Amino acid sequence: LYILEATGKTGMLNGEIAQMIKDLGHSKETIIADAAEPKSIAEIRKAGIDRITKARKGPDSIRHGIEYLQQFKIVVDERLFQVIEELDNYTWQKDKKTGEYINKPVDSFNHFLDAVRYAADKQSLKSADSFEQKLRKARTYFG
Repeated sequence: LYILEATGKTGMLNGEIAQMIKDLGHSKETIIADAAEPKSIAEIRKAGIDRITKARKGPDSIRHGIEYLQQFKIVVDERLFQVIEELDNYTWQKDKKTGEYINKPVDSFNHFLDAVRYAADKQSLKSADSFEQKLRKARTYFG
């Protein structure tokens, strides 16, 4: 799994997010957004980003998404220091009584990684291009 581009900025309004997507040349790409923000998704869509859709969430979707990503070798462009920092610092919660790690991630150092999980989720892509179409397109870039 190659992560070649990442953009992140805090405090942006939805119109600014839509404009940034356009400025980066991604307005015709499938955008998978956090399902917890339906109003934001609607506003970004209204601003001209028609292919934005919500991420699929459900019981244990974070853990299942992480397990899915763990099957891949992840290669990150060295310029994406924020993504590398998240990968270096991502961790699991510890049981307070035993001090042993439990199968629940800590909710920090995960903003870019959440986006990677959303993008890799086959079900979230069902309303736009199929996962297989995206995979074929990606393979043309990497041989």
